[in-house]
Amino acid sequence: MTLSILTGCKNVSEEAISATPADSEMETRGVQNWSLWNPLDYYNTGVFNKANWTNGGMFNCGFIPDNAYFQNGKLVLKLNNRSSHNRPYSSGEYRTNNTFSYGTFETNMIAAKGDGLVTSFFLYTGMNAPYGKKMPSHSMQIMVNLWSGTGVDSWLNHFWYSGEKCAYYDYIKYTPK
Repeated sequence: MTLSILTGCKNVSEEAISATPADSEMETRGVQNWSLWNPLDYYNTGVFNKANWTNGGMFNCGFIPDNAYFQNGKLVLKLNNRSSHNRPYSSGEYRTNNTFSYGTFETNMIAAKGDGLVTSFFLYTGMNAPYGKKMPSHSMQIMVNLWSGTGVDSWLNHFWYSGEKCAYYDYIKYTPK
C-alpha cells in the first residue's frame, strides 16, 4: 500500500517583507504549516515535480524527468552521459510543489559514490526570496538532486565519468514546529 500524507493546508501566519527599492517587487510570503510524509515509491504529481532544466555554472549536468524514477520502493536519481540542456551529462532532481517553514526535515537516502558528485537533500526558497534574510522566515521547497560538478575541484574533487551513478531515497518527511 502506498500512502502520501499532506495535512494542515492553511497559511497560519503572514510575514510582510518591507519594501525597499531593491526588493519592491517582493510579495508577502505565507509561513506554511504543512505536514508531509511520503514513502517515495511512485511519482505523486500532487506533491512533487521532476526537473527539466539545468542550473548552469558549477552544475555539469542537465536535469531531466527520465532520470528521476521509482524502483523497488525507492526514488532513484540517475546520472549518466546523455547530454542535456547543453551539458555533457544528465541527472535527476525532485522537489515538492508546496513550501515548508520551520520544523524537522527528514530523509533516508543512499548517496551516489564518487569524486565530483553531490547527492543532496536541501531546502530552496526560490529565486524571488530576499537575499540575506534570516531563515526560516520564508517558506521553502524540499528538494533532492544528484549532480556532477565542474570548476569546483577544490572542494568537490574532479569528476571523471566512469559509468552511471545513482542515489536512492526511501522517504521524505516534514514535521512543523
